[in-house]
Amino acid sequence: MNFIGADFTNANLQGANLSYAECEGALFNFANLTGAHLMSGDFCRANFTDAEMVRVNLTDANLYEATVVHANLTGAELTRVTLRDADLTGANLKSADLTGAIMDGANTSGVRGLK
Repeated sequence: MNFIGADFTNANLQGANLSYAECEGALFNFANLTGAHLMSGDFCRANFTDAEMVRVNLTDANLYEATVVHANLTGAELTRVTLRDADLTGANLKSADLTGAIMDGANTSGVRGLK
């Protein structure tokens, strides 16, 4: 699936399956991605500002230079996710699984739930 540069602002994508999707530079601002499946997707430079991402599955996804400011990732599956140089300012990562996550250069200012 090719959604490069797509605008999903305010979209209800609850439970959606975007696994393996190409979403480079896509906008997910204020979107509801609760329980969505985004495994192995390319979300490089995507914007998830204020997105609702409770229990989202981002296993093996690429969020290089993504903006995840104030997003709610409570209970998210972030195993082996690439968050290199991503902006996570103020995000909620309570109960999120970050096993093997790559976070070099990520901005984690004000992140809640980060161990």
